[in-house]
Amino acid sequence: MTPSIILDNIDTTITYGPSQLWKIHPGDSTFGGTYSVCNGSQANSSIGTPFLSYSFYGSGIDIYGNPGKGLKMNYTLDNSSTQQGLVNTTRSQSVNTGFRLWGLKGLDNSTYHTVNLTITAGEAVIDYIVVNPSPNPPYGFSEETLIYDSSDIAIHYSGESWSGVAGGSFAGGKAYGTFASVTNKPGDKFAIGFVGSEISVYGLLNYQRGKLGYEYTIDGRTPTLVMPFTGSQAINASKWDMNYKLLEQSVEPGRHTLELTIYQVTGSQAFWLDYITITGINSTTLAGVDPIVTSSINTNKSFSSKALAGAIVGGIIALCLAFTVWRLIVRRSRKKVIVDGNILPPYSRSDPIRNTAPVIPTAQARDTKLPWSLPSARLVASDNTSTGRCSTTF
Repeated sequence: MTPSIILDNIDTTITYGPSQLWKIHPGDSTFGGTYSVCNGSQANSSIGTPFLSYSFYGSGIDIYGNPGKGLKMNYTLDNSSTQQGLVNTTRSQSVNTGFRLWGLKGLDNSTYHTVNLTITAGEAVIDYIVVNPSPNPPYGFSEETLIYDSSDIAIHYSGESWSGVAGGSFAGGKAYGTFASVTNKPGDKFAIGFVGSEISVYGLLNYQRGKLGYEYTIDGRTPTLVMPFTGSQAINASKWDMNYKLLEQSVEPGRHTLELTIYQVTGSQAFWLDYITITGINSTTLAGVDPIVTSSINTNKSFSSKALAGAIVGGIIALCLAFTVWRLIVRRSRKKVIVDGNILPPYSRSDPIRNTAPVIPTAQARDTKLPWSLPSARLVASDNTSTGRCSTTF
């Protein structure tokens, strides 16, 4: 699997018209936080027919959003004759966001294509566009946003509790791509190598009880701890935040490695990974690069801060006891000692008491860091992923 290019609805390379028929709205669970809406019934001879246009090098294009009632579209490809767009409006699949409305596959990826969509009836809600790009476009991938599904082989998982949910329909929308990866075990981790100038990680948040935390590092630098849930959140098991940005980090253009480790999971919480995006540079390719892991993130979360404090206190007490014993030994050593019938002076190297060094116990935290390996994730398809039917409005 290779990454795709993703464009937010407000990307300036997408052309909308007439402008008075398109409106931009905020959306908490949409990609980029906005979506575009057009009502085809508002078209008239004086204003014109609403349309959307985009040009690209690639083998396919898909448009994601929300199927409004009665939506109908026509399209042209590379100035071909107008054809009816087969709009996907299956009501049983209708969700708030992440729903594939329409797309084309099998195009010549060496050709510069132009797609024009016209809205002939109903309401179109556009969240984002995904393009299957040519591996060697003339302009490269500089400033393009490449997206990796959580099932992409470029993401290297480590740990025993990773699994995948196929299809991924939730109360807040539909997960991107093939899978959403999930774990509830502290110490599980993943890493990805990339060539670019920025990286973002997106996941899902479910307002269950418990705490959720993770820490990440880029190129082995000091880890950053993030706690989306501290246990004080309002509990609502049916509430999901889709397209939630878990982290965003700008980096010096070049090759880098991101490593993320699950720090804390309690109660009914879990860590959900949906997809990763990077901003490309001139040297970015679809082939990607392997991660170079140099970090020392502590994955032994079973050794809590309270346990660590107890170990420190215990160590101090042990040191005090050892010091008391040593003082008693020193005092006794100042007296004459008889060895094999001979009287030895104090502090003699032959003194059997002085030659026995006191043992000072120290408290040391157990180090059970996971050995870094790069197994494939255990992706277990599940048909029981829906959390209930929801409305078709953002």
